[in-house]
Formats: sequence, C-alpha cells, structure tokens
Amino acid sequence: MRCLLPSLVFALGCAGAPAAAPTSAQVDVPGAPSASDPAAPPRVPVVVRTPAQAFAEAAEVLAPLGRLYAISDDERAKLAAAGLDDEWRVAGLLRDGLAPCLAALDAEAPACVMLRYDGRDLPEARTAEALIQVLAEVATSSDGTGPSQSVRLLMQLAARGSYEAENAVHLALQRRASTRLGPCAPPSADEIASARQAVGTFMAVDGATGKARAPTRDEAEDLAYLVAATREGGPQVGSAVEDEAAPRLPDGSPLHDRREGLRETMRVARMHGDAQAHLDAAIAYLETLGYPYALRVNEEGNMRWGGAGHSYVMRDAAESAELLGQLDLAASLARRANPGGGSCGTSYASTRDEQLQRVIRTEEAVRGCRAVVAERLFAVAGGEAYYGPDRLTKAGFDVARLYRGALVTTGRRDAGALHALFERTGDT
Repeated sequence: MRCLLPSLVFALGCAGAPAAAPTSAQVDVPGAPSASDPAAPPRVPVVVRTPAQAFAEAAEVLAPLGRLYAISDDERAKLAAAGLDDEWRVAGLLRDGLAPCLAALDAEAPACVMLRYDGRDLPEARTAEALIQVLAEVATSSDGTGPSQSVRLLMQLAARGSYEAENAVHLALQRRASTRLGPCAPPSADEIASARQAVGTFMAVDGATGKARAPTRDEAEDLAYLVAATREGGPQVGSAVEDEAAPRLPDGSPLHDRREGLRETMRVARMHGDAQAHLDAAIAYLETLGYPYALRVNEEGNMRWGGAGHSYVMRDAAESAELLGQLDLAASLARRANPGGGSCGTSYASTRDEQLQRVIRTEEAVRGCRAVVAERLFAVAGGEAYYGPDRLTKAGFDVARLYRGALVTTGRRDAGALHALFERTGDT
C-alpha cells in the first residue's frame, strides 16, 4: 500500500501500512539525470520502504560510521563504502523514515517528536540525526533555479523542529557561496590617502582618562586604512530605524486577518520547502507594515523571545531569497532585521551572527569582499574559518591594522555621551 503527498518527490510508505519487502518503482524526480532523453521528465529507480524498513536499513549502513558531527576525509571514504555518498539514496531513506512526520504539516505532531530535543533518546532519532548530517555533506545545493530537492527536504525537516536540518541548509548555502566568491583586494595607496583626508577631524577617547583627544599619527593611519577598506560596505546589521510613532491597529481592522492569513501561508510554505511561496507571502506581510519603507512596528504587536515578529519574517525571507538566488534582496533583509529587542537578550548574539553570515555570503558573491570587510572582522562564533578575516588575510589585507583602526573608534556609538564628553573637555 502506498500514498502520495504532493509536497514530496519520492513515493512514501504510508504510516500504518503492513510491512512488505522493499520494492523498486519508477517515479519522476525533478533534477535527477535522464540519460535517454534530457527533454523528457527524468525518471530514476527509487526504493519504496515503510518507515520501519527505512530506519532499519539506515541504522545498518550507518552503524560503522559513528557520530558524524565533523566529517573527516576518512569518514567520507566510509560514507562512499556504505553507499551513502549517493544523495538520492540518503534523501530517500530520510523521506521514507520520516514520512508520517512529513505528512503531518505540523511541527508538534507526535510523529515529529524525534526531530526535537525531547525525542533524542529514541533510536530512530539518532538515525535520523545522522542521516541529516550525511545529507548535509552530499546534497547538491541548487538545481540552477532554486534549492535542490535534497535542500527542500532539509527545509521541510527544519520547519518541523530539526536543528540538524537547519544547520544542513546553512551548510548547503555556505558550500554554494564558496564557489561564487567575488573579487577581493586591499585598498590602494590612493584610497588610503583619500580616507586620511576624510578623517582629519576625528577625535579619539582616551581609555585612561575618558577625555577626548586628537588621535596619534599611528592611530590616524590605522583609522584611514579601516575607512578605506570599509567604504563599500552597507549599513550595520540591525541598524535600520523603523516607524515607532504609528499607533496600534484598532480592533476589527481587516489587516489583522490579512496578517494572520499570511503568517499561516508562510508556515505552510516552509513545511512544504517552497522557498518562492514563502518569500512571496513574507514580502506581502512586510508590505502590510509599510515595507520597503519604514515599518509601522506598533501595528504588529507580535513580540517573541528573539525580537518582534517582523524581524523573524525578515530573517526567514532572507533565507528563502538566498536559496532562490536573489542575493541583493537576501542581503538587504539580513542587514535590516533587528537581532535584538525581544523578551530576552540571550538570542541576540546567535541571531546577529546568523544575519552577519548571510550578509557575507550574499554580498560578497555580488560585490566582492570589500562590501563585507566590517562583517568579517566580527569573526562570528562557530564560523571563523569561513566567515572571519582569513579571506582578507589571503587577499593581502593588513588585518591587524584593520583591528587597530577599529579600536580607535571604540565607544563612539553613543552620540549623546560623546557630545557631553566633548563639552567637558572643551572640544567641539
């Protein structure tokens, strides 16, 4: 007995169907190769399994591999020996094993418990976790127009509560970005000289006395180098000023229902792994708040743990835009979303780092590394090798000088405090 779910590509074993020996079937798989007729719908043999059969097969082939959080060259050889370098096989095992969860379209469905932290003790959960990590390594990131079928599957699992799948989508985007690196060159002598003129009236804050003073010659040179290197950058992540003067919407406004409907459309689109449908609904939602102009943030009244609802919408929309190759849109949304402002500040660092990483991936591909020098200096946690200053060092930037220049500017974000400081020290 078999059932078909429109959002899935592979045929899935129905939950509760009687166990049967695995069979082969010919099904249409978008993106799979077709040797006979490239213009015809591609067809590849796919083994159809019940969830129990899929997990049993996966557990058997995964057993010699152990935990796969960091896959080494030796472990990749083991993957190949077990047939797990085959993207379609790994995706098929996941689809069949998690068919009841995928059919539920609900992250809280009992069949999805193994994807959450409270289900990690289940044997099937450990198998699913390892399969997701393997698929993250072997998945094709794109089919040329959007996310590949494997990445769409990972998106579906991430929407149902899988932290591993969320990281796997991130890894697929990182792998794709590494093949699209734009030009990268340090500032020229002329650029540095021009920047030196621009910062001629800069005042530093003495760390020992707290008084304003003129920078030393070395500090001025370092600052000029930093300014020259970062001139092509965009606005600071989370620095957008939204409209906080607009009042709340009155009860009964049709916009309440409109936004609720769009939130549900976004949720279902992510459950299906449909990046385009999700992005369309997300932009429509933001437009009800005034996008692309300043958002009327008080109209929303949707505050969460990690910030306002519209910030979540922007971050999720940025991911869909990046998956679809709309890199300029992805970068602008990632820069604009506020990583803070929620009911608890503990999520600020992780959401900020996520936005910084997306800005680096997308803007560097379009405009080169000079667009993201400042973002790379953050060396965001967990991604220093890829998102940190290594790229700048290899391109010939004097990274130590960049950091020295940044230190000269420390403490200058509070304009009111600086103005008061200058008044006390007689400087203007």
